[in-house]
Parts: sequence; structure tokens; C-alpha cells
Amino acid sequence: MSTGALINKLLELYVSMFPIKAAAVVDKDGLIIGSVLSPQVKADDLAIGAVTTLIQSVAERMKKELKMTSRFGTSIIDTEDGKVILVNIGNSGSLTTIAELTVDTDLILSIAYIVVEKLVQIIEDEIYDIEIKLPDLSSKTQKYSYKMCILGDGGVGKTTLLTTFIKGIDRFKQDYKATIGANIMSKDYKLMENLVVSLNIWDLAGQFDYFYKSRQLYLAGSQAIVLVYDATRPETFNNIKKWYDEVIKFVDKDKVEFLLIGNKIDLEDQIKITYEQGKELSKTLKMPFIQTSAKNGNNVDRAFGSLAYNLIKNIK
Repeated sequence: MSTGALINKLLELYVSMFPIKAAAVVDKDGLIIGSVLSPQVKADDLAIGAVTTLIQSVAERMKKELKMTSRFGTSIIDTEDGKVILVNIGNSGSLTTIAELTVDTDLILSIAYIVVEKLVQIIEDEIYDIEIKLPDLSSKTQKYSYKMCILGDGGVGKTTLLTTFIKGIDRFKQDYKATIGANIMSKDYKLMENLVVSLNIWDLAGQFDYFYKSRQLYLAGSQAIVLVYDATRPETFNNIKKWYDEVIKFVDKDKVEFLLIGNKIDLEDQIKITYEQGKELSKTLKMPFIQTSAKNGNNVDRAFGSLAYNLIKNIK
């Protein structure tokens, strides 16, 4: 199946799940590389024109914004013709969703993030045998619990990432205080209205040569591992392989979900590690990759949300 056909098949499934008027994949040059209209819109010539014009307007706006800044996260805009939800697709463009104004935005985003992860695999990783399937929304609330450890050099922003994820960006602090040993937190993450993933999060100290014996005890029983580097400090990126090699001494890498995070992308003028470098390392280590900013919240919820989804996606 071609890239375009895969994208449209995924969009068709996405649009069918919610009161969505249209969904489109727009690349960073503002070109629409895939789009799907809902049956209701297709049946109304005026609606087709309005929605098509809105998609083209959003594509042009995104193209202009990306000339000024190479990154954006998630944006929500209310217009006369519907609610526009933009979610970036790695470094390739955005998923543009046009939904009814009354739609539950949180519910749409919970699925949009999953769609985007699949689009990254199709567009950037050139994986064409992925499963075109999205979670089924049943009425019964389900809750699953997992242990997650987050590792990386000191000062990369592990604790601030978790603070932003758990308590919001208003709790972000500029001053740095090193974690000693381990800091344990928890978060009940509502993946969907009826699906909760409870994360027991172990924030491990970034001093690699210390806490070695303690760290192996902390890692025991982990089901998810997050590795973090600071995109402004190349040495923290170079040390990711060292952290990974230590982790797989104590966990079965085939039974653990991994995630690589490049943090501090709000410091655009200071960035030394490009998105492409992070992506290449993630391919080598065979794990998903995302860039974040703990300071402004860019992609933080999405990062941990995608990890939560990967933890439960194979549960029947």
C-alpha cells in the first residue's frame, strides 16, 4: 500500500470515531499530502467548500509560522466553521483536525496523539506494514498500573518534565536541584474517557557513577523506561547509549516500553542536537522519540500519553 493510501486509510478511521468534519496531513511546506472528509460534509457542497478553504488556510498559516520557528506542539483554534486542532507530526508537518465546536477536545486529542505516532512511523520511519487500528471506546472504565523509570544525566530536566506532566506548567521552576537517589511520584493518566493508566514513576538520580547498586534495585520490575537528554548539551545526548546499556542489564528490553526524549527545545538559540540526530539515535536503539519543553509544556503530555498507550495497546 502506498504512503498516501496508508495515510488516508488511517484518517478515515480517525474521522469515523468522532464528530469530525475533516482531517488532513499537511507537510512543513504547507502541502496537503492526505485528507478525508466526513460523509456529512461530502453530502453538502457548501460544507465541502468551507472545510476545504479552512484546511488550505490552516496549511498556509502553518507554513508561515514554521518559517519563524521550526517547532510547534498542539494548537486549538475556534472558527465559524468548526474547532481546528493542530498536532505536529515529528518534524514533518501536522495533523489538522476540523471538528464540531461542541466536541470533547481532550477525547479527540487522546486519539489524535495515537494517530500522529502512526503517521510518524509512515512518513518519517517509512514503515508501511503498521497496523491501521485505533483503540475501541467501550463503556466500561478500565484501569491499568505500570512502573516507569526516567533516567538521564543531571540537569536534563527529568524532574521538571515530570512536574509539568503531573502538576502543570505553572509549577515549573528555573532553579535546578539534583535528585538524590530516587524521587517517586504517581499519576493516573486518563488515556480516554473510560481508560486510565496509573503510572508509578521513579525519577532516578542523574549521577551515573553514584547510586549504582541502588539504581539496579530501583529498575527492578520496570515496565517502561524513559531516557532524557538536553538538546542544548551534546554530552547528555552522547551519554544516552551509556544509560541504555545500563538499563538493559537489569530489565528485559523485549518486555519494556522505551521512550527517548530530547528536552529543552524552547531554548531555540542554544540547541546543539537536531531533531534528525535524536531521530537517528532512536532508530538505532529501536524506541520512539519526541522533543519536549518542560518549561512551556510543549509535547510533555503527548510524550507520556503515547507511552501510556504503548503500554496498554496489546491488552485484549
